Amino acid sequence: MRVKSPYTNINNNANTTYRGVIVKDKDIRTKLNAKKILYIEDEIIQSLNSDISKMLIKNAYNKYKSQKIHERKLYYAIKRQVVQGCSDFSSMQEVLDFFDKKEYNTINKIGDKNENQIRNSNPR
Repeated sequence: MRVKSPYTNINNNANTTYRGVIVKDKDIRTKLNAKKILYIEDEIIQSLNSDISKMLIKNAYNKYKSQKIHERKLYYAIKRQVVQGCSDFSSMQEVLDFFDKKEYNTINKIGDKNENQIRNSNPR
């Protein structure tokens, strides 16, 4: 008899809920491509709690950069640490949201400062 692993959400068919909507893991994986994962590399490594997890993810990044592994393996190496609870992120959807927030902040550095101000108005 085969024993179920506690980490069964690592497979491709795992679903997560995000704001009450069921999101398939495959959808997250396609949205979180290698370019995005490389963009938030430092933040992902800093979010890891143990030194072993940091070492594993750094090695996965280095292997990806030297083209020894595919981006899917890099994604699942990060996902494995997130699912096991070794990261400050609780799901891969949070990693995707963090990327979106970081991208928004880098694009709108000047816009955030002036966001709530009315332009082209003369105070009397």
